[in-house]
Amino acid sequence: MSYTTEEELESIINDIFQEAEHIADLRNGFTEGDMQEIGGQERSW
Repeated sequence: MSYTTEEELESIINDIFQEAEHIADLRNGFTEGDMQEIGGQERSW
């Protein structure tokens, strides 16, 4: 993913999780997930 600020990255990740949750909710399901940065600071969400 391309981003210019840490805030933008957090927003992108939040949007991905929210969209997944919305789609799952429409299908009476749920989501569970995590993301991990490879290289760089190796952060996780």
